[in-house]
Amino acid sequence: MKTRTPPRVIPDTPVYVSVTLPEPKGEHHFRTPSTVTGAKLLNRLQKTHLAAFSALSGHLNNPAGIFALVQQVGPELVGVLGFIVGVSWCHKTLDLESTLGPKDDPLEFGERVIEELHEAEYDLNLVVLLAMVVMRQWVERNSLSQEAMQRAGFFSPTTGPTTSSPSTSESTTSATPGASGN
Repeated sequence: MKTRTPPRVIPDTPVYVSVTLPEPKGEHHFRTPSTVTGAKLLNRLQKTHLAAFSALSGHLNNPAGIFALVQQVGPELVGVLGFIVGVSWCHKTLDLESTLGPKDDPLEFGERVIEELHEAEYDLNLVVLLAMVVMRQWVERNSLSQEAMQRAGFFSPTTGPTTSSPSTSESTTSATPGASGN
């Protein structure tokens, strides 16, 4: 890790999420990728490491489940955790030396991030915690809200046959309001 001077200014917007780790680690910030960038990043990860990513995404609220998965899936899952933390890292005073290039394998990048965090004395517990917070934020920021889904449902097409019946009221034409009949 590299010390960042001057410190990064973290905007107070929902795009950023903060996590306070036990001292001496303290407060950490992460930037949620935009919908387009997040989709591209996750697509790259899923193309090559779908099994590990799928296993992880089913345990967003279950750290014990993630630890069990690490034992089952192995190092590939740890690389996925590193990828998630690495692409969102936005610490005020620390930058990761690992970067993700356009041709880099996401898992290899994640493994580099894990090694870097290990050197800085972040254990697997902290990495899992950070990855879970970041993943939940990605999901929350890039999902339709319940209100938006309800509004969209208002206009949803009907299913099944539709019928219409003739009106029983008399059809009349009326003059333009305010116009005289002559």
